[in-house]
Amino acid sequence: MENLSPFWPAGLGLLMLIIGYRAVRKKRILGSSGEVRGATDPRFYLRVGGFWLAGLFMMVFAAMSFHRQYGWVSLTVYVLLLCLLFWLMLRFSLVRKGIGKATVSLFNRKKKEKRSIDQEPDQGDISTPQLWALAAAALPGAMRGLDSASLAGRSLSSSNERRAQKWLKNEWEVDDAEELEEVQDWLIETGHRTEFFDEIQRFRLFTEEYTAGFIHRLETGQEEAQTPDEIEEMKGRLRLVAEKGQSLTDVGFLAWDYLRYLDNCRAGYLAGFLEEDEAWDAMLGASQVLQSRYDSWEECGEAFLMAREYWSTVETEKDGVMWRKAFLQLRESPQSPWREIDWALPLYKR
Repeated sequence: MENLSPFWPAGLGLLMLIIGYRAVRKKRILGSSGEVRGATDPRFYLRVGGFWLAGLFMMVFAAMSFHRQYGWVSLTVYVLLLCLLFWLMLRFSLVRKGIGKATVSLFNRKKKEKRSIDQEPDQGDISTPQLWALAAAALPGAMRGLDSASLAGRSLSSSNERRAQKWLKNEWEVDDAEELEEVQDWLIETGHRTEFFDEIQRFRLFTEEYTAGFIHRLETGQEEAQTPDEIEEMKGRLRLVAEKGQSLTDVGFLAWDYLRYLDNCRAGYLAGFLEEDEAWDAMLGASQVLQSRYDSWEECGEAFLMAREYWSTVETEKDGVMWRKAFLQLRESPQSPWREIDWALPLYKR
């Protein structure tokens, strides 16, 4: 053991620690900011804990070997290089994706069932809280032609899978499960809501004279918006703040981020980036937050549309009428999930 090179246990220990970290991230126990999201199978904790303990043991053993064989200077260099290597491995997405895929195969013991071509979604096992989550996702789903009775919203065919993958690529620049996870983490943890709120508070302090000067600086390229579209968007936001004022921040923008999160869960499942139980778990967690923030389907939908208008006045001019029509259909149609499912339905029992 004394002649054993310390590089082997150091590398092995580092790999164990990283795989353990990625396992936790893939199971959505921790968000990227470190907060605990929820519980999972205790056996999963034991497996991950075993990897972490083994990794820490190997790292400590390697450090002792470095000190014994090469002295304090080499030990210091070892620690610094270790930190650098750890940072590089987590910094570059290509490496993260590879570790993420290895994590799935190591810790997710359930085998993913192969979907049959043109398989129709199974609606028999959908619980009432899951139907609530689908109803919450109905507004963005309606604009994509999805039904509200199944998770996928379409048949599980190869063509619809490619269609969902293309949609995620065009809308979110998502090519795989790892990139979808990063987008979903952003929507849950930050999204647009913090940026929008801060910007509106800033615009509300503008006087008419200052607003005119600000618009002039926009048009002459002296402010942050540079392209013609960015200038029009900023001018539209200024107009909305002047017209709607406090009502913009009163409704909050959580619906904008969370309804898109729900919609992405459905698209991710259809695209093959999420397994069914992963998608349902994510949607039910987000649904509980939505239900605690708003008092009705109508209030949540109105908040979404108002936030969407603030997000892009240009896009709203193009298709805002269609979005409003979809909202009214959900609000008024007797067959609408909003009419069939009570907003106050308990969601904590599946």
